[in-house]
Amino acid sequence: MLLPFYFKRISENRYLVSNLLRKFQFVDKAQLEKLCTGEFDEPLKDFFSSEAELDSSVEKYRKNNLGLFHGTTLHIFVLTLACNLNCLYCQAEYDRGDKTFMSLETARRAVEFALSSPEEELTFEFQGGEPLLNFKTLKAIIEYADERRGNKIINFSLVTNAQAMTEEILNYLASREVRISFSIDGPKFIHDANRPTKDGSSNFDRVFYRFKRARVLYANKNFVTALQTMTRLSLAHAKEIVDFYCELGVKQISLRELSPFGRVGKNFDKIAYTPQEFLKFYRECMDYIIALNLAGKTELTESLSKIILQKIFGRYVVNYPDLRSPCGATTGQIAYNWNGNIYTCDEGRMMSNRGVENFCVGNVFKNSYRDCLLSEATCAACNASCVETNLSCESCVYNPICGLCPVYSFFTQGDYVGVPVKQARCRILQGIYQYLIEWIYSEDAAKKSLCKRWENEL
Repeated sequence: MLLPFYFKRISENRYLVSNLLRKFQFVDKAQLEKLCTGEFDEPLKDFFSSEAELDSSVEKYRKNNLGLFHGTTLHIFVLTLACNLNCLYCQAEYDRGDKTFMSLETARRAVEFALSSPEEELTFEFQGGEPLLNFKTLKAIIEYADERRGNKIINFSLVTNAQAMTEEILNYLASREVRISFSIDGPKFIHDANRPTKDGSSNFDRVFYRFKRARVLYANKNFVTALQTMTRLSLAHAKEIVDFYCELGVKQISLRELSPFGRVGKNFDKIAYTPQEFLKFYRECMDYIIALNLAGKTELTESLSKIILQKIFGRYVVNYPDLRSPCGATTGQIAYNWNGNIYTCDEGRMMSNRGVENFCVGNVFKNSYRDCLLSEATCAACNASCVETNLSCESCVYNPICGLCPVYSFFTQGDYVGVPVKQARCRILQGIYQYLIEWIYSEDAAKKSLCKRWENEL
């Protein structure tokens, strides 16, 4: 029996085919014609299933999508929209100054709400603005959650620019094993250009100092990471950025493209780039990272690439909300804004900064977890983010591993469903998918072995 499959022409006599079980393979035109007519060919055995094997194929498909059967695991607490930097690409910009601080009462209600998720292991992530400007509430959330969690496991994480971090705060975070992601965009000249202070002075030395102190304090170095965002300035310095991250001693780099939310629109001419420009940068970084790994000079990996490889190989259940179908709106992640409003995701609450409340699913003082799961906003986002039924995605060769973002579609195209194939996000993801699949099928044994190592690392 021929399983449903997809295909894409790569070159004159080279095609990429895939199926719902996330099997990918390069074939020539003759092999593709055999596949289209249902003629069994041993090299393409992964695209056929005997009647006896059908149950195992169904079980494989179920395992690949097991994340859809889980409750909400990621809970994002937006402690404040206030910030002490003036980043060119700020996604959370909102002009209310000091009024946007989560109160202790709101924080406690948000914790109770998060604990109502049926999952045994949860992640509480602190976001902003700059969350350390409301450290009192951050600390209260950790301590109240520890008091109320029962048998649940809670992993705490923080994204920070470290400008408000003190030795006392850092010691507390380390004592509670809070995972810290420091916003560092690369070498000093790139970081300070992308993330200026309000008065235009350098802040790199402060964040770099706190990062090094955190690495000393934390016994598990994997709990301390650096997070970067690429602007046009970054594109010409791929190797310098990779070398910088190698020198930091972190295990992972995140090659993140610009999000369209927030200030990007205002600074578009200064910091933005085309999908083609980003993909050129991505390939240059990845080629260099792979070369350094093969030479034994680093074990640095790239975060999104690693997630995608793990989805393709299927060894682990990958519950990454952005690449789920439907997406993880409310069912995979929830964002609690400073005022108690609850959103489908962090991007959904960013829309509220612009006065758009389409992705608000409830409020911690008024609604239950069940209310939010069944809300109109959740249902609309989930319905709109099914890759299998989107007219521009249903026949795409990358369909089995991809995911849609209804917030992105709404923001860029004015519609929940949108036309993903016309989006920069889609073109970037397709470029990344092809790069990684080419790597999987590399004829270089050492490169293939490294690819398997990335896929096998949790």
